[in-house]
Amino acid sequence: MPTHFLMRALRRASLTGVVMSVLCSSALGSSLPLLEPAALKGDWQLAAIGDGKAVCEVQLSDEAVANTNAFRFSASAECLQPLALHALPVAWRPTPDGMTLTDAEGSMVAFLALTAPKRYELIDRNGPSRFVLIPR
Repeated sequence: MPTHFLMRALRRASLTGVVMSVLCSSALGSSLPLLEPAALKGDWQLAAIGDGKAVCEVQLSDEAVANTNAFRFSASAECLQPLALHALPVAWRPTPDGMTLTDAEGSMVAFLALTAPKRYELIDRNGPSRFVLIPR
């Protein structure tokens, strides 16, 4: 009789190990990759969500900006005015779930969420996304 209980305990422990292995590999395997700046550099278009009208042209560079841990971001002040940001971004950096626009000190000015491949929506704390950044 003790052998039966031992075999049952071993099977249960083995099954638990398999389940834990599957759960851990699923959780680790589903993490989003961090894209290299070179994969996103180039000309982009900032557009209003809804009407699809282009607001302006944006350039993402893979050139590092000193003291920001980010890369050169170029757009005119008039272009960015509809976004109502508290500061003008001068740099950007990729994140696994989007990209962060930063000021000259590297502080976040805005976050754009990755909503589809190469589609980033400006996250607005006061409501739904109003602007999208897409390749030109």
